[in-house]
Amino acid sequence: MLGKSLIFLFALSCTNQKTDTSEENEPSEEGLLDLDGDGFFGQDDCDDDDANTFPGAAEYEGFDDCMTDLDNDGFGDISPNSGVESGTDCDDTDNGIYPDAEEIAEDGIDQDCNGFDVYNSEVNCDDLVDDDLDQLIDCEDPDCNNDDACNFTGEDNCNDGLDNDDDGSTDCNDDDCWNLPECQATETCANGTDDDGDNQIDCEDQDCNGIVSIDAYGMPGFCEYAVESNCQDGFDNDADTLSDCSDPDCANNAICASLSEDCTNALDDDSDFLIDCLDNDCDGIISVDLAGNAGFCEFAIELDCTDFFDNDGDGIIDCSDPDCTNTQDCLNPPENCANSLDDDADGAIDCVDADCDGIISVDPTGNAGFCEFAIELDCTDFFDNDG
Repeated sequence: MLGKSLIFLFALSCTNQKTDTSEENEPSEEGLLDLDGDGFFGQDDCDDDDANTFPGAAEYEGFDDCMTDLDNDGFGDISPNSGVESGTDCDDTDNGIYPDAEEIAEDGIDQDCNGFDVYNSEVNCDDLVDDDLDQLIDCEDPDCNNDDACNFTGEDNCNDGLDNDDDGSTDCNDDDCWNLPECQATETCANGTDDDGDNQIDCEDQDCNGIVSIDAYGMPGFCEYAVESNCQDGFDNDADTLSDCSDPDCANNAICASLSEDCTNALDDDSDFLIDCLDNDCDGIISVDLAGNAGFCEFAIELDCTDFFDNDGDGIIDCSDPDCTNTQDCLNPPENCANSLDDDADGAIDCVDADCDGIISVDPTGNAGFCEFAIELDCTDFFDNDG
């Protein structure tokens, strides 16, 4: 805060000079007048009747923005006169109020312009606002334990996804709701619908534990509530979108622990539903992609964009892969080693370019030969190998 204060004092000492009207009405070289004496003439000043309004008046907003900064705090008035750009200062008459200013708790003033005052406790327990900025809202905050808004005699709302009476059960899972019509329905465990109104669908619902369902991938299997214990059935038993050995629940499963991925056989060897370069176990290991090209796997992101290999296993190679869109190799075309042009814009032409090492080219004398980057090794071929 001290650094901000020093910046503010420096800015104040400078901006206080802007109301000096000693040269007011002296025309510019073009004959334009500066009516308010703020140093800006004619159309350059969006309000030539106000010395606190000119381009750069609110230095923390932008040097080219024509704003009003009446209190000289470096932030523009949020509601200026017509024709003036709006800033972010919610009270331009007080230089202690501006965005990110230090907030004084419970003084009824919004110093930092975020729309509300800050409090030392959760003063309103049903407004969905974290009044004391402790990351606990309303009834989640212990400050509200004795507030009427948080003293429930039972689950008074059975379809809002909240544990209103703080007894560990939500909506239709709460005994308080069992006799309500919306909670009388039975969960159908394979239709992707919350049939019984407890905000849990199919295998997410404990009512489906042990019942056959179909997961998001179209695989059938038995539901296992909350924890996946069957790690070899190809089914997302606990409906957390992860199946078998890819589910952390199966980390200590003996079969999953014993499996390892062969990165070159196009098979899911470790049963985590990830094959070869798609599997993070293969990161940095040599593999063969679907096109038959060999290269090093790069998990999730294609980093090598010039090796003609699908490093991240997503079916897209080199500059065709969106991962490579903004790389230098893909922003410029490859070097043509025999046209005397800098095709890849790296400042090196033909045999002078490392990309051409070992490639046939034609030197300025018209002789053909193999490029040798930086050092001429073949000294009897009548060719300028190193360019």
